[in-house]
Amino acid sequence: MVLCFADKVLRGCRVTKISTHDWAGFDSPNFPPLGTIGEHIKINTKLIWEGPKEGKDFFINEEIATEVMRKIEVLELGLFPGFKASQLKTILGLPNVKGVVLRTFGNGNAPGNPQFLQVIDDAINGPDPCTILSVTKCPKGMVEMGMYAASIALLERGVISGLDMTGEAAMAKLFWTLGTQTGPGIAAQLQINQRGEQSENLFDLHYGTGGSKDEPVDRFTGSIAPDSRLLRPKLSRSVVRLSGAGFSGIEYGHVARVRIFMNHPDASSTTPADDPRCVAEFIHLWEGEPATLIQDITEKTTAVMDQGNISLTVVPLDGVKVWFKGLYLALFSEAAF
Repeated sequence: MVLCFADKVLRGCRVTKISTHDWAGFDSPNFPPLGTIGEHIKINTKLIWEGPKEGKDFFINEEIATEVMRKIEVLELGLFPGFKASQLKTILGLPNVKGVVLRTFGNGNAPGNPQFLQVIDDAINGPDPCTILSVTKCPKGMVEMGMYAASIALLERGVISGLDMTGEAAMAKLFWTLGTQTGPGIAAQLQINQRGEQSENLFDLHYGTGGSKDEPVDRFTGSIAPDSRLLRPKLSRSVVRLSGAGFSGIEYGHVARVRIFMNHPDASSTTPADDPRCVAEFIHLWEGEPATLIQDITEKTTAVMDQGNISLTVVPLDGVKVWFKGLYLALFSEAAF
């Protein structure tokens, strides 16, 4: 679907209304026009989405709309200064609310007070889970959860990144996804481009929990087979995240060091940092409270990642032991136009 307005041809799922009175009342802030309209109509054929392949005709499943609308509510909710946790709790507690498009500040930031975050946690991880998809309130740009501390808390509680989708596209996609997917499939589908509505695909690999405060570990390794839709040559970004990391065998105020190796399951504390498979080294000032450690490892991932499973090995140094709530690898790849 396209929108022809003023002198532009715009992709429908990238369009948002920007003015109530200007002639060019619609725009596509995060995607170039498909074409221009003047004396001649010029179409950029490189941006055209491929149609259904032979034998797979286009169709609309009307049953999804009627059945899902009877069972669930999908809401859009914009954050604002002074938004209270009690207000959020009331909204998320409305009957049949199963999905929320949350318009967050900037790159995906939100209030960090414990009451607000607890409401988010209860909604996503409670007995009657609600899917929360974050998109930015800014007309242009994208959600980059984890870039700032104000978005890490949302990320850790299961809020899903909407990347650079418009609010309108996010609403439609969330509605469709809740009507066709269940469990982990919901987050996976929401973070993968379906019809050109986002610029990147996001594959968030979760390697599990490492040790505990009572039983920290001196080494952890895990291996995951990524989604087959991950096109490795199109990898654009790679971010590793050690969530809720704590340390033992170290005094408060001292520095803890942790190395992460990719596809090197035999790595140990004696494996040097200049080993090409050492993709990250965290240097963290230990102050007695678990923290989330994040590092962009795009360049090193590109050099090390090959076909098959992707393993990560966590190795604390200097005789220190570690525990963490989760080890994640977020892989971003360029989406098809």
